Amino acid sequence: MKKETVTAVDKEKIYIGLTGSFGSGCTELAKIIRDKYNLVYASLSDSLKEAAQGRDIPRSEFQNIGDDARKAEGNDFFARKALSKVEDNKNGVVFDSLKHPDEIEYLRKHCKNFLCFSIYAPASERWERVKVRYENFGLDQEQFFVDDNRDRGEDFPFGQQVNKCNLISDILINNTDAYPARVNFKKIEKYLKLTLDGSGSFFVPPTYDEILMNHAFYLSKRSSCLKRQVGSVICTDNYYIISGGYNDSPRKVKSCREIGECYRDAIRKCPKCGQKLNRELKCKCGDDLNVYNNSSKLLDLCRAVHAEENAILQIPTIGGFSLKDTKLFTTTFPCLLCTKKIITVGIREVVYVDLYPVKQSWEMLEQVGVKIIKYEGVMPRAFMRVFNATA
Repeated sequence: MKKETVTAVDKEKIYIGLTGSFGSGCTELAKIIRDKYNLVYASLSDSLKEAAQGRDIPRSEFQNIGDDARKAEGNDFFARKALSKVEDNKNGVVFDSLKHPDEIEYLRKHCKNFLCFSIYAPASERWERVKVRYENFGLDQEQFFVDDNRDRGEDFPFGQQVNKCNLISDILINNTDAYPARVNFKKIEKYLKLTLDGSGSFFVPPTYDEILMNHAFYLSKRSSCLKRQVGSVICTDNYYIISGGYNDSPRKVKSCREIGECYRDAIRKCPKCGQKLNRELKCKCGDDLNVYNNSSKLLDLCRAVHAEENAILQIPTIGGFSLKDTKLFTTTFPCLLCTKKIITVGIREVVYVDLYPVKQSWEMLEQVGVKIIKYEGVMPRAFMRVFNATA
């Protein structure tokens, strides 16, 4: 029998973190990784179960326990506690249920060779995976979406922030029902080999999607927006880059950073008392503010040209290109304003990382047959680390 080659992956201690929304399949993948590499499994949610004293409670109550603990002990509390229990490991650890960016950063600081994987699955698939648990508590899909929105990002610093965890992860993996979990594990295994095989014998170049999405991320760093930096790249069907853009104010127009305040925040102030308005655009002084109630986000009043718009508008400046049947790579899913332009110029495929919460954009793109793809692959902070290993 041929002896299996022992690679650097087997020789090095491996520290892996998994983050993702409820039902994304982190736990199943974590246990496959544990068994494959003989690692210790450590779930940050074990501390929540300890606090619940063995009671089987709804997810929202676990969320409450987590928020209270982070508020009292610090946002990295669950990572500190999990690591303290497995410090004497032999081969490494796979950490499950990372829910806050500070947990990821703590493990990055204290674990050599740490890689964080963000695991994604559509909400519809995740509901099917967890609905029995909800139904056992007499809860329906509506409650699942309430919990899911809370999971993605609560409005206070010690709340769950899975969306931010996704954006600071090293590698994004799509764990959809189209493929078994063991097939999706093979994707994780590829990146582990690329990162830890010091001999450089394992060579896999970055995909075109990885190159173009990272190009979009690098462009986003040109943005002076105070709220969100977005980058976009448009390419042909065979991946030749045509154009790129980032969100920023038009030429010769002062940006919000130069002014020192987000323009949308400025116009959200009550004209009567000067107080900042809440999300419903209401003020404590009771002034009639219906004139401001055109949009809770007021995107049409933003001073910036959005990244997707900017990339599209580069074409008339250069001249000679048609955007029909091209692909758009964007770090954030297009808003409705950009969606209309994408459809009008004939872009046929949109690849995105961060899902912007405007469902009308998604519905409109689907209606006209634009293909929507959730990005999968290496993120900017890990790009050179992963692919330098093949040099």
